[in-house]
Amino acid sequence: MVDLNQEPNALAPLMGQQSKTLCCLCCASGPIELQVQADRSAYCPGEPIIIRGSLENNSSSKITKVTAKLKQDVVYHAHHPIHKTRHDSKTLGEVEGEGCDQGGSVQLNMNLPVPAIPPSNLRSCNIIDLTYILNVSAHIKGAHSSLDMKFPILVGSIPLRSIYPTAPAFPPPPLAPGFDPAYPPSNPGAYPPPNPGAYPPLNPSVPYPPPGPDAAYPPAPGAPYTPPAGGVAPPPIMPAAGTPNLPPPSYMQSVFGASSIKDDDDNEHTRGTLDYAPKYTYYDWNQHPTI
Repeated sequence: MVDLNQEPNALAPLMGQQSKTLCCLCCASGPIELQVQADRSAYCPGEPIIIRGSLENNSSSKITKVTAKLKQDVVYHAHHPIHKTRHDSKTLGEVEGEGCDQGGSVQLNMNLPVPAIPPSNLRSCNIIDLTYILNVSAHIKGAHSSLDMKFPILVGSIPLRSIYPTAPAFPPPPLAPGFDPAYPPSNPGAYPPPNPGAYPPLNPSVPYPPPGPDAAYPPAPGAPYTPPAGGVAPPPIMPAAGTPNLPPPSYMQSVFGASSIKDDDDNEHTRGTLDYAPKYTYYDWNQHPTI
C-alpha cells in the first residue's frame, strides 16, 4: 500500500517548458515552444491527471496534434547465476489535443485518467523496479521528430485527503423485519396504552417515575445524559484520528486484463481457472451518488 498522504512531494505541481527549432538544409525556422503543467505529481487509479499548458508554433510547419500518454516502465533484475536486467515499457492511456498551423498557438486542456494499475515502486521488492511517466508530445507534420516532455508520476493506493470530494450520502440501512418506525405513536397520551394491564399502574396519586436520583429520566430532548448514582457513563464514540469522511474505494480489474498462470506440467486434467487478473483500488468519484 502506498499512502499518498505520506509522500512529501505528492501535491507539488509538474511544470516544464521545451522548445525546438526545425532546420531544413541551411535554413532554420522559428522555435516551437511547448509549456506544460499538471495539477500535482501523485494520483490513485481512477483519478484524472489534469494537464494544462500552451503551444506556440513559430515554425513553417504545422503541428498536427498534441498527445499525453501515461507509460509504465518496468525493470526486472536477476542476480543469480549472473546479473541481468530486462526493460519493459507499456502505454497505459492516451489523450489527444489539437495542434496549430504555422505561426499559430493553442491552449492545452486535457484530462488523462489513471487506469487500474499497481502502485509505484513495489516496496519490499528488490527484483522489480516499477515507475510511471507522463509523456506530452507535440507532433510536427513531415519528417520532423516530435517535441517531447516527460514527467515522473507517483501512483498510490490511498488518495490525498486534501483533495477528497465531499463524501456522498448513502441511503439508510434497511429496517429489521417486523420493526415499525411509527411506534411508539407520536401522541404522548397514547403511550403506554391506557388499559387495566398497563404498567406502571395508572394511579394519579402516585407520580411516575418515582422521585429520586433518576427522576429526570428519560431526559428532556437535548439534555445531557446523567448516569445513575454509582454508575459509569459510557465513553463517547469518536471517529478515528485522521480518518476522512470518505467512502471506500471500489476494486477494478487490471488494465492489462487476465494472464495465463498455467504451469509447464499442467495438462487437460488440471482443474480450476488458469487465467488470473489482479484487481486494484479504484477511486471513481463520478460513480458515487451525490448529496
